[in-house]
Amino acid sequence: MFRRLFSASMVMAAAISVASTSAAVASPLSFHNPLHAKMGAPSNLKPIKFSLRNDSAAVVTVQVGSKSVSLEPGKSQDAELIAGEKVTTSDGSTVYAVISSQMKNATIVIK
Repeated sequence: MFRRLFSASMVMAAAISVASTSAAVASPLSFHNPLHAKMGAPSNLKPIKFSLRNDSAAVVTVQVGSKSVSLEPGKSQDAELIAGEKVTTSDGSTVYAVISSQMKNATIVIK
């Protein structure tokens, strides 16, 4: 009886060790083709169109991404940035907005 139990447990231990080594060596699943080739580019790479409006009485210069833009008093100007880029003062000390996909066709008012 003891001999049967011992040999059965040895067979199970050998089977477990063979199965675990093959699972550890198996390569993980990977996709070699870009997934967005069929599904479209990620939304954070698409440019987001919005407008800037100057409601103050003086000319305001703002930094839109890496470009400097002057806004005349009472005028609007269209702009386009990728999500995550910022609209700041010309010296970068104040952040007016961080662009996100929800700001599509929005207007940023500067007073």
